[in-house]
Amino acid sequence: MTAEEKLNSEGEVIGLLRKEKSHLHDNATTDHSKIERKETKARRAISGVVAFYAYMRHTEVNPGPHHTLIFDVPVTNVGGGYNHYSGTFTVPSAGVYVFSWTIACSNGGYIYSEIVVNADDIGGILTNCDTSKGRLSTTGLVVKEMNAGDVHVRTAPPPGPVGDIESLTPHERTSFSGWKLV
Repeated sequence: MTAEEKLNSEGEVIGLLRKEKSHLHDNATTDHSKIERKETKARRAISGVVAFYAYMRHTEVNPGPHHTLIFDVPVTNVGGGYNHYSGTFTVPSAGVYVFSWTIACSNGGYIYSEIVVNADDIGGILTNCDTSKGRLSTTGLVVKEMNAGDVHVRTAPPPGPVGDIESLTPHERTSFSGWKLV
């Protein structure tokens, strides 16, 4: 092998080693990030942190009475208690919880909604766009001591809502959130 061939061969080996080093560095960074995320989740679980926030992706057209609202876009779900398929939050541990929900309605409509804990309505709001020339939203807030159970938002009993529950843009989102206070 000539000196030139040997130099080229060594250059290729050095190039491969550099690629390997870069790959190992990228993997180490990724692994470190994964470890940090797992540690954060573990700290939250130990500390009992529970919080969720979800909103409706689309407008709910003309829902009937006692219609459970599905907030299908989960943004935050620390503790894993919110189910974005059923719209239900299941209390993972005893404590005092705060729940908030915001309902937006269409022009000329009105929406009575209520928050339900273990089949009992514990709060309600009226979003009334019946006499307005624009859209409105209303927010309800409740604080409830709970040992266990399920929480969801639904339209009120008959006669029920008139019009649509809107969730259009970041400026008009129908949403549901909650967190453990203590």
